[in-house]
Amino acid sequence: MFPELFHIGRFAVPTYGVLAAAGLIFGLMICVRYAKREGLDEEKCWNMGVISIFAGILGAKLLLLAIDWSYYSRHLREIFTL
Repeated sequence: MFPELFHIGRFAVPTYGVLAAAGLIFGLMICVRYAKREGLDEEKCWNMGVISIFAGILGAKLLLLAIDWSYYSRHLREIFTL
């Protein structure tokens, strides 16, 4: 597997990130399809999926801050990076 798919200037797009995003999107599409089959509102399922993704990213960042606070206390600008 290629570590980076392509570069735009100094910005590199990693293969893992693209594949993880594709997995999230396709998984959400499958969940919405099953929810629609069960009679649930399709729009609410999409909204809940997107909220869950953002909550997962935020929770992962908070956990990273809690685990590695000694580094982030010295490099405060790094707190707001992805």
